[in-house]
Amino acid sequence: MSTIGYLTTTISDFGAIKSLPTELEALGIRRPLVVTDAGIQAAGIAAQVLTHLDPITVSVFAGTPPNPSCSDGSVIATAPCGCAAAAPTASAASTMPSP
Repeated sequence: MSTIGYLTTTISDFGAIKSLPTELEALGIRRPLVVTDAGIQAAGIAAQVLTHLDPITVSVFAGTPPNPSCSDGSVIATAPCGCAAAAPTASAASTMPSP
């Protein structure tokens, strides 16, 4: 198994998706938000991810445009759970608090 840790952690291995619940728990994430687009959903990839998550606690936003760009402004989505996901522009990023 390969693990890359920088600003995010990437785990690469056959069946690594099975570690998703453990990784979310380690990060303290109880209500994950899966952000996808229609192409990923149509290919069945989002469904593969969702089979490893609790359907009661997970929210899905599938309205991401294919190959999104921040050049036309911020992409902000609010999921049914009230979670928010954003891809800010450079000017918006400078006003956002550090994690």
